[in-house]
Amino acid sequence: LDIKFTMGRTVTAERSLEGILKSLLLSQSGRSTLKTAVLVGHIVSESRDHLLSVIPTPEHDEQTNRTETDIELVSQHVQQVYEMLTGGIEVLGLAVSVSMAQTKSLQSTLKKLLLSVWKSSQDIVEEWVEFRGCSHQLMVFYQMETKKVRYMCLDMMNPATSLQAASDIKFMPNPLAFCCVEATIHCELHKILHKRTIDTAQTLKDVIKQTINNILTCVAVIDGQIPHNSELIGKFQSKHPRKSSPVIVELLYHLPEISEKKLECIEQGTEVKMRNVICCRAYVSHTTSWSDTIKALRFDAIKSLVIRQNLLLDELILLSEDQSCDQLLLARRVWVIDNSLSFSLSEYCSVEEMEEDVKERVYKVWGKERELVIHNAEEVEQEQEESV
Repeated sequence: LDIKFTMGRTVTAERSLEGILKSLLLSQSGRSTLKTAVLVGHIVSESRDHLLSVIPTPEHDEQTNRTETDIELVSQHVQQVYEMLTGGIEVLGLAVSVSMAQTKSLQSTLKKLLLSVWKSSQDIVEEWVEFRGCSHQLMVFYQMETKKVRYMCLDMMNPATSLQAASDIKFMPNPLAFCCVEATIHCELHKILHKRTIDTAQTLKDVIKQTINNILTCVAVIDGQIPHNSELIGKFQSKHPRKSSPVIVELLYHLPEISEKKLECIEQGTEVKMRNVICCRAYVSHTTSWSDTIKALRFDAIKSLVIRQNLLLDELILLSEDQSCDQLLLARRVWVIDNSLSFSLSEYCSVEEMEEDVKERVYKVWGKERELVIHNAEEVEQEQEESV
């Protein structure tokens, strides 16, 4: 969704979150340090947000006071949460253990926190401005006087303004009904792999960027047809034999022919031809238009590629100067199913990693009180050309 900030936003939430938020915020009452938690949800419309989950920020070192370093801790946690979210699911802000009076006396600190949260969830796709969906951030707190969970809103396009006046969160008796949409993209990636140099990293970035440009121009097809942009995605889910299964969309684009002349030995490396299957997923409401649904899918695919690119760049940095790299593989994507959530999470693993490694990373970010099931999202085929 192309969301612009509007005053008087409505914030709804799953009923189960009311007790969680009260417990989290009340347990910190009277303490000198601020307790924070990441708010994850869905932007239903230009005037409504819906909260789906609350993830407490990991405890900081007790030897340090809550200062600027803690803003960095919050930002790092937000980025970890954000990278595990699929299309249509957003970081909407923070729950903070402040009183009504502190929302005024600590407004500068709270705005710094919200700005850091917003930047952490924008940095990954900063180059693709059209995918910046959330132009505001919520600050949720518990007001002792009214015994209600309330929120304030900050316009991130104009963060110098004050936090919007507090309003009550509306806790819904029934969970928000989602339509899960999924697409598979077949990509031809060609990498020049050799000793760790700036050229190697730049080559990788150029290849990923070209793939992203293909995704931006692809044609979206469902049931062999191209729907009108204004058609609602719920129309297609109603035709699905199993409504609990994802609605499958095809994202099609022309794969350029690869000249055999390009397959040559470069320095101490080899150009490797890899065929990759990239799976993307988005959660949208039934009243979401076809164009906004495809935008959410494209965004998920792009974010997934950028995350995997960054993982490979980190791997290149770890290589010593005298090491050559015969092959670099994009990390494989897996879906992480948590029955306490109405949406799946996303993680990435290398060839040698096991399910327990993935679960441990999710526990570290989202908390250990969860039963997780790992599903493979992608099968990767590789074709390696012999060096000339």
